[in-house]
This record gives sequence, C-alpha cells and structure tokens, in this order.
Amino acid sequence: MRKTSGPPVMLSRVPFSRCFVFWTMFLVLIAAAPSLYAQTVSGITGTVTDPSGAVVANASIAATNTVTGVTTRATTTSDGSYTITDLIPGIYRVKVEKEGFKAGVYENVVVEAGGRKSSVNAILSTGSISESVEVTAQAISLETEQPELGTTIENKVVAELPNRVGDNGVGPRGRQIDNFLFLAPGVQGNAFSHRINGGVDFENEVVFNGVTAVQSETKGFQSNINPPFEMVNEFRVLSSVFSAQYGLAQGVASYQFASGTNSVHGDAFEILRNDMFDAAGAFPDGSTIDGNGVVHKAHTPVDKEHNYGFSAGGPVYIPKLYDGRNKTFFYVSSEWYRLNQTDTATMTVPTPAMKQGDFSALIAQGNQLFAPQNFVAPGGCPLVAGSQINGNLIPSTCFSPLAASLLPLIPDPTLPGLVDNISSQVGVLPTRQTSWGISIDHNLTAKQKLHGSYFRDKYDFLSCCDNNAHFANELSGAKDEPRLGTGLFLTYSDSLSNNLVMTFGLGWMGEINDEFNKHQGVNFPGISGGDVLPTIAFTGPIGGAPTTWGVNTAGETFSINRKLGVSLVNNWLWTRGRHTLNLGWEVRRAYQDDHECQRCGGRFEFSSRTTSDGSNFDTTGNSFASFLLGDADAALRQFSAESRLRNFYFAPYIQDNVKVTPRLSVDVGLRWDILRPFTENNDNVVFFDPSKPNVDPNIPASGAIDPVSGQPLMGAATKLGNCAGCAGFHHADIQWHNFSPRLGFTYQVNSKTVVLGGFALNYLEGGAFEFGDNKVAVNYGGLLNGVLQVNSNSSATPGYGPWDNNPLATPAASPFTPVLANGTGVLHQFSRTKAVAPYTQAWNFGVQRELPKDMFLSLSYVGNRAIHLPSMLNPINQLNPRFVAQFCRTGDTSDPNCLLSPSLSWTDAGGQAALQAAGFAQAAVASCPATSNNPGASGTFFTPYVSFLCDYGSGASVQQALLPYPMYNSSASCGGLCNNFDMAGTAFYNALQAQVQKRFTSGLSFLVAYTLSRTMSNTDTGFSTFNFGALNKFDQKPEWTIASNDQTHSLTISSVYELPIGPGKKSGWMAGQRHSQLREWKPTKCS
Repeated sequence: MRKTSGPPVMLSRVPFSRCFVFWTMFLVLIAAAPSLYAQTVSGITGTVTDPSGAVVANASIAATNTVTGVTTRATTTSDGSYTITDLIPGIYRVKVEKEGFKAGVYENVVVEAGGRKSSVNAILSTGSISESVEVTAQAISLETEQPELGTTIENKVVAELPNRVGDNGVGPRGRQIDNFLFLAPGVQGNAFSHRINGGVDFENEVVFNGVTAVQSETKGFQSNINPPFEMVNEFRVLSSVFSAQYGLAQGVASYQFASGTNSVHGDAFEILRNDMFDAAGAFPDGSTIDGNGVVHKAHTPVDKEHNYGFSAGGPVYIPKLYDGRNKTFFYVSSEWYRLNQTDTATMTVPTPAMKQGDFSALIAQGNQLFAPQNFVAPGGCPLVAGSQINGNLIPSTCFSPLAASLLPLIPDPTLPGLVDNISSQVGVLPTRQTSWGISIDHNLTAKQKLHGSYFRDKYDFLSCCDNNAHFANELSGAKDEPRLGTGLFLTYSDSLSNNLVMTFGLGWMGEINDEFNKHQGVNFPGISGGDVLPTIAFTGPIGGAPTTWGVNTAGETFSINRKLGVSLVNNWLWTRGRHTLNLGWEVRRAYQDDHECQRCGGRFEFSSRTTSDGSNFDTTGNSFASFLLGDADAALRQFSAESRLRNFYFAPYIQDNVKVTPRLSVDVGLRWDILRPFTENNDNVVFFDPSKPNVDPNIPASGAIDPVSGQPLMGAATKLGNCAGCAGFHHADIQWHNFSPRLGFTYQVNSKTVVLGGFALNYLEGGAFEFGDNKVAVNYGGLLNGVLQVNSNSSATPGYGPWDNNPLATPAASPFTPVLANGTGVLHQFSRTKAVAPYTQAWNFGVQRELPKDMFLSLSYVGNRAIHLPSMLNPINQLNPRFVAQFCRTGDTSDPNCLLSPSLSWTDAGGQAALQAAGFAQAAVASCPATSNNPGASGTFFTPYVSFLCDYGSGASVQQALLPYPMYNSSASCGGLCNNFDMAGTAFYNALQAQVQKRFTSGLSFLVAYTLSRTMSNTDTGFSTFNFGALNKFDQKPEWTIASNDQTHSLTISSVYELPIGPGKKSGWMAGQRHSQLREWKPTKCS
C-alpha cells in the first residue's frame, strides 16, 4: 500500500501541568471504575562503564524509536546503571553520552512486549563527546535482570505466520491471536482450556498493554475478548518465576498493541473458502448405501467461509490544525468473518413402525415389552398394567395424547439401522463475527506518555446442537449464541526525575455470553406456562434409545451472562545505586450478572425399565414405548433469578533488582495478595452446611428426624445473610496471610552466556474468591426461585407417572428454610473458613546463550507444585465401602442378588433386612402430606429418618437410605450433594524446556521449542464442575496419577522466510518499479 504523509504544520505547544494531567486521569478513572489493577511496561536497562570497568555516573541515555522518532531519556545513577521504561515494542537507537568519552551508539536495539527490559550495557571509550562508536545490538538480548522464563512472539511472526481460521473448539471464528500461544514451550491444551507449565486450566493471566484483563469466569479463555488480530503488534508468554508485579496467575500472556509511525501505512487482506472449489470425496456426509450396495452420493456440504479486513496507522494529522508526527500516533484495525456451513451429524430416531406402536422387530433381539406397573388404560385400550404386550404391538388407542402430539415432529430415518439412522435436519449454520479497534499513543511532553486502546468483538453463532438433537423443529437442541467482548485499556507514565518513573493504568474488560433457545413460543400442554419444549430424554439400561430432544438438560429457555472486570494499577520505578526498585499496588474487581434459565422449560425422562417385566431390565423394555404410553420415570423443572456476584482484590508489592556485581543480579520480591471473597448483592446463595440440624426452626417436627432420638439429623441448607437459619455472614473470611515471595538471580558468565534461576510462590484465583468457574450463580443461586423434582425410582414403577393431564407445574418461589432441598437431591456445599486460595510453588534453573547469526538458545529445567486446587476428591454423600462388604459379597452393586442393587427397593424385604442390620429403627408414616414428593404414601419401615418415605418414595434404593446424608442425592459426578469448593487437589509438574529462536533478520525468523515433561495430579481442571468425583474418598491414593492433560513430548516449529525477490532484494528484477503489485514473497511454516 502506498505510504503517504501530510505537510508539516507547526503548532505552538500547549502547556500541560503534570499535576493537572495526573489528577485529571485519576479522577476520571476512579469515576469510571469502582476498583483498581497491575501494569508492566517494556523498556531498556543497562550499566555504563569505562574501559577499566569502573562505572560511569551521570551519563546521558537517549533511546529513539526508529519509526516514530520519539526519544526517551534517562541518566545513569551513581552505580552507573539506568532504566528507561514505557517504550513501545520495536527497534530503537540508543545513544550514550558523557563528557570525556566518545558517544556510544547502539543500533537495532529490540524492545520486546510483556514488560521485558532489554539490556544495553555500554562501554565508553576515552575521547571527545563529538566522536562516536557505533555497535549493532543482538536481535535477542539475554535476560540479565531477572530470572523469569518467557518467549516473545515477534511482530514478523504475528504478521506472516499462517493462522487457523474456522472452528478452534469453541465455535468458528476468524483469525485469533491466542492461537500462537502454543508456539511457546510449556503451553498445552486448546483455545478454551489450556495450561502454562502444568497445574490446571483457567489460571493464566491475559494482559493488554501492560494492564491485566480481569475475567470473572474461565480466566485465560480469550476467544470472546480478543481484539482484532492485526491490532496486536507482538506478545510474550511468561511461564515461570515472574516479577511480583504479576499476581493471581500461573503463566501470563502479555499482548502489546500496534502503534502508528511517522508515515501512514496499512494493509488489507482477504481469506476465502468456498465449497465450489471442494471435491465431494468418495463418501461425503449424507451419502447412503442401498440394499444392493450402491452408493448414493450426497452433494458437497455447503462451506462458504470469508475472513477479510484492513488495518492502517500513522501520525494524527489534521490539516492546518495539528501535526502529530514524532508525537501522536493512531492505529485502527477491523475485520469481518462470515461462515455458512452445512451441519453434519447423525441421530437416532424411531422407525416408522415404532411411531405406530409396532416394536415387533425387537422380539428377534429377545426384548419383550410389558405394560407399565401403574398403567391406567384409556378408553378403548386393551392393555393391562404389568401384563405382557402381545407381539410387542401397542395399539394407537393406548397412546398418550401428549406423545401423539409430538409424533409428527419426528422425521423418518434416512439411513439404515436402528441407531444413527438419520442425518442432521438443520441445514446451514450461519456464523457472523465483526471486530474493530483503535489505539492512540500520545507523547504529552518529553517525559510524559499516554496510551489508549479500545476494541470491540461482536460474534453471533447458531450453536447446534445440545443432546445431539439436530432437528429443524421444536425437538432441536439449537441455540442462538450472541457474544460481545469490549476492551478499554489506558496507560500513563511520567519520568518524574532521572531515577523515578511513575506509571498508571486502567483496564476495562466487558464480556457478554448469552444463549437463547432457537425455538421459543412453543405451547406444550405438558408444561404449565412454558415457552419452549421441555427436554425429553430416553433412558434405561436398554441401548439404542432415540436421541434426547430439546436444549440443555432441562429445557433451557435463555442464559444471560454479563461479565465485567475492572483494573487499575500504580507502579513506581526507583533506581538508586545498585538497586532498581518497583513498588506499587493493584486492585481488581470482577462482576457477573448471571441469569441462566437452563431448567425453566423442564425435563421428562422415559425409561426402558417402565415397560420391562420388572426384574430383567437388561433384556426387556423400551424407552420409546414408555414414551408412547405416557409414563414418565422422572421430571425436573427449576426457575432461576439473576445473581449479581462481586469480588474484590488488593495487592501491594515490592520488587528489588540488586546489581551485586556487573555480572550478578539478585531479584527479591514480595506480594501481598488480599482476596475479599465473593458476595451476592441480595445474599441469594444457598448452600449445604454439615453442622446445621436438618429441621425448620418454625416447624419443629419437620426435616430429617431420627426415629430413635427424635432429634434432627445433621446437615441442612443455609444461605448467606442473617435470617433465621441463615449462615450469619455475607461472605467467607478474608485470608490475611497470603504472602507471595519471589527470589532469583542472573549471572552473566560472559558477553554471550547467562545462567539464571529462581523460586516464586504465586497465589491463584480460586477458593471463596472465585465465583465464575465455581458456577455459583447456577449451583447456589437458584434454589429459592422454585424447583420441582421427581426422582426416578430406578425400578419398573415410574417416579413421575402419567404426564397427560398432569403438567409439570410452574415452580413457586420458596421461602428459605433449612429443609428446602430435602428429597430434591441437589445442594452444594460452601464454608466460611475452608475454601482457601490455591497457590503454586514454581522454580526454574537455566542457561541462555547468544548464538551466531542473531540466534538465541535457552535451556531450562522448570518445576512447579500447585496446591489447594479445586477437586471432587471428597464427595460429601458417597456410600461408605463398608456397606458394600456387608451387603454385597460379590462387590458388584449391579448384581441383582446384591442388596445394594439399584433394582432392590429399600421397602422390599431384603432392603428392610439390610437397613435393620445397619442399625436403623422403624418409623410409622400414616400419610405423607400433599406438599411432599410422594403424597399419601404410608407404612412402617426401618428407615434412616421418619419422612424418608415422603421424600423418596417406596421405590428408592437401599444405597440412598445408607448414604451419609440420605435426605440428599448421591454426590456422584456432582449430581446430588456436592462441594464446588473442595480445595484438596494438587498437581506436580517437571519439565526440560529448550528453545532456539531467531528474530527476523536477513529475511529469516524461526522458533523451535521442545518440552519434555511429566504432570502428576489428583484433579483435572480449574473449573470445579468439570471435575469428576473420587471413586472412593476413603482411599484417595489411586487418584494421584499421571494427569489427563499430560504431554510427555511437545515440539513446535515455526518459521518465516522472505524470498529474495522484489525491490531492494538480491533478485532485484523489480527494482525501480515503485508501485508494483508484487512486493514481497514470504513462505511460512508452522507445525
């Protein structure tokens, strides 16, 4: 693109008062943000000496950006050292001057992103200051100041390396800058879930222009908050033992925005993919094979993908008003991504015969159907409850009217067989993404700088499909998913004196993640006041069931999830003698307004057990037959309200880099992480407390009452706040002892070799501070908004029963009571004192070496141990193994002869014998109240508590009665009584990491990174609900094993090579063609 620049227009300088600028920014930022956060800026550091090795004090240092012309100055201290900060990454010319010495001029000094300080150690020769000695700096400088390990992905790589376009595992998108994270050693995973040097996911920090982007959920996941790809100049991945200026992170991805220069420059791009260029292949999706073996090819799937955009930068120039060359620069970038793609999937639907009630094909498989045990035949239906269905033929007169109303929505199979017998019915899935951003860099004075960047990423995606329900009607699991990320980052710096620099920065990171059921406005009589079709699931031990219908687990209507992270930082860089001190503090505040109506539409389950013979569940029964007869095995519906969650974080820190000798530097730092745990604006957080008695204080006989003592069992619901039965606090206790020390050294063996090592303790986001990844809004915030749950009896008798004329009601809002979750199954634990913050102990030792041809070698041992990670190692409501030994001699609870078999009811003779042997007493229930889960039930039984029959009915298993807290469901996979704040996890990572890098010089750039590692852990992820419960909490030793994310070997190779063709190149056959369309050829590679 042609470069242009405007004519010079000189303006009189407008006087700026430092105090005015500082306090104006301060007041503006405080007004805009209720909290503050941390900043790191790049620069140049070094020591000036004379030929004898003596330090040179009061030498003048001038660093000039070669493309903007902006010069930043400093003066060496009495120890001969200097630091220049707040430099935009790029190429600089450094000039060192002192009377009595020749000037030292250092060309091509590279300043990298991520807060790194490049080293320029000058040796001045005796002579006149008017003379100069020129030196060309190494393209990659050694780390001589602090022992952090990191990898810089330079601008040339960002600009030229191929970048994946399309689905990166979290929905198709245009170019994403975080795709390049995985070029650095020690980074593994994918766009959504990744780790830097082991540990768990969702713990790495994202930093823009030196200011952290605070995320209230899925920290480190960038796809929803990325700026336009070309808005980023370069970035750096910090992996181990980083400065005390960084906190709450295991690894940092630090991005530097691009800046304009003194010349207008820009580019435009287009990436096009179209199915008209695609070959169909031998067997494209949707193809079939007929009975004669002939292949009927489907059409080539639609795939129209278009990614295009532009970027431009230069000086801010307003004709006759303002000339911003050497002072004020802009950079704008925008790109669009458009995709139309055929949805490809297969589902299971019943055959046309089955939709007419003909299941005779199952007889050949030995599967006989029976009428449900509680079946009430409608008029004209010949079936008798519990009787065999002759020929497996269900007369249409026996069909449920509700079931019959849905039959026209079920398409017929298009593929052979009883399973995976139909292709997706959805058609084309559209994706639309538009992102744009702008940066302004302004030099207020020679010592004051102001940087501002704003970006916006709008993304709309038709997500298809939950439950694999790829239907084109109300049965579909499709959701519209609009996303919006908005970022604002401002920084200000002021060189107050030769040895004191103040920096100040603001980060504002907004994120909206919404979901809407694609098919709303559905009036289904089985749901009172519903707006969508409920989720309808086909369950039971018999395979080949139809695909579940609907969105999410229980008829999601919508999820509105708005998140905001605000950060402000203040750092003071002070150099004195041998010491370079960074002192500062940061505050961050995260917000989440979350209204996830994921269960508002309801759920019905139809089990194959319902149409079985009552004992042979593996060989008799069919879930779709149970559906046709309208006998639901279980049901669930839960309303939700908006949760407004907040947390607050404050951290002062100090970092001292001590130049012990010209070769040896020691880094000592300390950070104090003060985490104020989350709050909810209305205290609407309900949780399980094992120390609370299970009784309603207003109704003494309610709850789980021991039939022997007459006293309530321990373990009940409570909530934040000070009401009757409430917890008596609004948030968990603040932990005041979270100090994070940092210690390390660097030793320069010679001019080309550095040895470095260090240790750091870093606290992480988690425990009672973290609400997003612990899903507090969903798991703790919805119980008071009404829940209707009817559990399966795991028997031939369905828990819910006929759904015709028995609609799933609108759940009424529940006043808080400690017994509100009894019998409904799901309740999550929380504690005022036990949800401690996780932390990691990290250490490294390595060698860096400058190689010929501007190459750089780094070889390091890296280790860390993460402690107090989220886990599910201690399931609260897990069956004690001693009962397995006592009541199930085979040890197989699925054995029908085992007293713990799900098929054995607790009210059966065998079940009662087991409960008597377990020490339970008898209790008589005259009639369960109408408000219970099983109204009218009665009897005298050995029971864990008096109202167990009313809560769980007669069909519950012996296992349920033997649980530690029998009034709640089992903890298995967090489906019952569960603890999202179980902080018992740990992970141990050891690695050998090697990288060889060459920054772009002589037409070549490459990065080769190899990691040999081993990760051991007893937990899987930092997102608590993604973890799986321990098999046996009483013996956790087997849980400590090779981590699921372990990668023994990882090798990445990336390179850019510029062919010597074009103007100014060796093959200069195009020289002299000023406006050639063919300017540069660059083959690139990434593996």
